Parts: sequence; C-alpha cells; structure tokens
Amino acid sequence: MEIKDPARRLQQALFPAVELLAGMAIAQAVALLQVHLSNRELLAGLEAAAAAGYLPVPNRNLWPELAALESAFHGGLFFTLSAGAALALAAAVAGALAAAYETRLAPFLLAWAGLMGFLNAEGVALFPTLYALLVPPAAFALARRGFREGGRVAWREVLGTRLLPIAVLALCWFSQYDRGLFTAIRDRLLLSNPVGQAVHDYYYRWTLYPAEAFKSPAQKQIRTVWLRLEAAGEDGAALAAALAARDVLPLADPAGAHFEAEAAAGRLRFRGEGRLLAETTVGLFLAQPEAVLEEVYRAADRLAPFRRFIFFAVLLGFPTALYCLAHALIGLPAALLLPASRRAGRLCAVACLALAALAFVFFVALGKEPKPPELPPEGIAGLPPARQAGLLGALLDRGREVTALAGWEALARSPDPRVRRLLARGLGASRSPEAPPVLERLIADPQLAVRTAAIEALARRDGPSARRALLAVLHGSHTWYDQFYAYRALRSLGWKQTAAF
Repeated sequence: MEIKDPARRLQQALFPAVELLAGMAIAQAVALLQVHLSNRELLAGLEAAAAAGYLPVPNRNLWPELAALESAFHGGLFFTLSAGAALALAAAVAGALAAAYETRLAPFLLAWAGLMGFLNAEGVALFPTLYALLVPPAAFALARRGFREGGRVAWREVLGTRLLPIAVLALCWFSQYDRGLFTAIRDRLLLSNPVGQAVHDYYYRWTLYPAEAFKSPAQKQIRTVWLRLEAAGEDGAALAAALAARDVLPLADPAGAHFEAEAAAGRLRFRGEGRLLAETTVGLFLAQPEAVLEEVYRAADRLAPFRRFIFFAVLLGFPTALYCLAHALIGLPAALLLPASRRAGRLCAVACLALAALAFVFFVALGKEPKPPELPPEGIAGLPPARQAGLLGALLDRGREVTALAGWEALARSPDPRVRRLLARGLGASRSPEAPPVLERLIADPQLAVRTAAIEALARRDGPSARRALLAVLHGSHTWYDQFYAYRALRSLGWKQTAAF
C-alpha cells in the first residue's frame, strides 16, 4: 500500500526518532523541575547545617550552582536519556503495533497502569509518576498516528531494519558487560585525548545533581534532622553526638531538616513527610544507632522502584535510543531523496549495523589487557606518555614501589592524565616520606580523575598531613566530586562531624 501523506511516510522511515525526541523533550521538562527542586532542598539543608556549625558538602563555593537552573538542566539530561528514552521507546513501539494491527487500547492501558503501580509501590512518588504519566502518551499517539497508513508493511520494515539489528547488538554487548570494560573506556578512550577528557569532565561535573535527586536517604552523604528534646540532659548530648557521627546532623529547628526526631519519656520517634518512620527507646538507639537509622531510611525511601527502573533504562533504553537516533540521522538524506524506496531504509540499516559492529569490535579490543611492557634500561621517565601509562600500570599491578623508579618525580608533570592518575595510585601504597608532598600537589591537578585518585591515595596513607589536605579540599574546592571523595576519605580515616546541637 502506497503511503500518500509525505509527512507520515517520513515519520515511518525515521521511526522511532520523532517519537523519541518528543518523549525526551517532555522528560527533560520534568527532569529540570525534579533536579531543581532537589537542589533547592539540598541547599536548604546545607545552609542549616552550616549555620549549626557543621561542615557542609558541597561547600559554599557550589551553592550558587545549586540555586541555578543550569545545573538542573545539565543534571536533568541523565533522567531524559534514561527514563525518558526508555519510556518513549516502549510507548512508540506500542503505538506502532496498535496502529499496524488495529489492536484495542485496553492491553496498553493495563500495562501503563501496571507501570504506575510499580513506580508507586513504596508510596506515592511524584516525579516518577510524572515521567510515566506524561511521556508515554505523547510517544504512543505520535507512533499510532504515523502507522495508521500502510502500518503493517511499515512495521515489518521496522522489525527488519531497526529492532532485529538492535537485538543482535544487545546480545553482543551483554556478552562483554563487566566493570573492566568501563575502566578501559575511561583510561584508554576518554583520558587519552582532549575530546574524551572533556566528555569525562562533563559527565562528572553534572551527575551528582541527578544522583542526589533519587538517592535513598541511606545513600546520601549528609542528612539533617530536627532533634526535639523533652528536657536537656546527658541523653540529649549523647543522641546528638551519635547522630552527627553517622552524618545525620542534628538541628535545633525544622528549617532545612530532612527528618524529625523527638525524644520524650525515654522514647525516640523519627518522622518524615508528616508520617511516623520508626519508634524505639533512647537506650536502644544509643546501643544500636545503625540498625535504627537503617529502619528510618528504609521507611522514608519511596524511590527504590524508580532506581530499579533507571538501572534498566540506562542499560537498555539509552543505548537503544542512541542507535535509533543515529539510524534516523544517517537515513534522513535517503528518506528525503528516495521517499518511495524501501531499499534506502535497508541500506541505511546495513550501514548503521556495520558502524555499530565496528564500534563493538573496537570496545572489545579496548577491554583486552595489553601485554605488559618491560621496563627499559634507561627507566620510565624518557618514554612517550602512552607507553609510560601502560608500563606504570603493569608495574603497580606487580607491586612495584613507584618511588624506586628512576625519575618518578617527573611523572607528576606528565602531559598524560593517565600517568598522573597511576602515579597517585602508586604513591598511595608507598611508604616513602617523599610521597605526601607530591600527592598534595596532585589533589590540585586540572584533571578530575587525577584529583580523585590522589584523594583516595591520601586516605590510604592517613596521618595528620593527609587529614589537613583533605579538609582543605572540603573547604576550598569548587568541584562537588572532589568534595564527595574527600569527605568519604576523611570518614574512612575515622573523622566525624562534631555535634553542634
């Protein structure tokens, strides 16, 4: 059946790109609001914590960014490319099927209701509900309209040129899924060139904002609690100290507090969002604070289903959406120049599959460990940076002392961030007194991956100078990830927030 409407013919040729872009645009609007409100809530808690005398993370340098829409926009892209892409893809396929086979809407409405129920299984979750409520109808309606004419023929074409290649590629990628591949991508693809470094830095600059928006309370680095005491006394001081030591910072008033804790007549009640989260005795809490707080966090967490959904959306939705958009971009000239020919779509599918297969082969090769090079007689300092990185990594894996290498100090000035990052890793395991000053310089490195490696290395060394350097990062850094790592490092060394209640 020949399709008369050129717009509909073009939509079928590019399917599901139009539906994807529409759904992702809606998702970005929801994500912008979600991340912005999360940022404002975090900022209120940080301001209250700082006013009470605690050390806020992120520090004041990041507060203007938390209040700005820019961070919400960039952070919101995470939800757009995961939840938005997955929902739009699923709805587009459903809409095309409904039109091609003239299926009743009842099965699709039932599946939609099931998704809503899943996302709200732990209690009403506003933003997950908004994604599920707003994104699928738009993508479904567009696809259903686009496939009303010549739908069955067009759907069979989609099966052969889009869905089948995606299924083949998915099977290939799942065979390579492990943590080693992602480390290889970071070290050999991203950090090896300026463009990759820019992508790496963009990702790590903005991802903590959306992460904060859907973390469970247990995953957050700092929480605040309004601690209400019936009467002052030793129990009040002990409660405040126990909470602060576990990064639940007691406040004297409700402004900026995530939870409320009320101690009265020997009982301790935790509330949040107007409901009781947990109740125990003051004595039991002081004896087992972690167990009680775990119960509080679990009761307060309504986003566990959404996090599970996001995991699969990142794993499946994002790469599939990327492939479909690339397919549409490559196929657009052919769809415009040869609108009546289905051969153009098939050739485009072959080209996309070939490019994706080449990328797959490249990443598989990237994930394979190269043969460890041998240390040349002249040492490591005079080698090209790429060879330095490979050799240094191999030597550290063998347990070599990095400060025993001739000219090791020059590695801290290497133009290759992989070399500097590996040097930081090696200095963390070194017992040499020459290591700490170099590490303290590396925590000010221009490359984030180097700074975080140096922060982790300082934590492994411990000592007063390491703690001072980590505290300096928390007070002076303009990067949230630096502060995130520094705070975690300090806590691993036994440092605790001081109760200011």
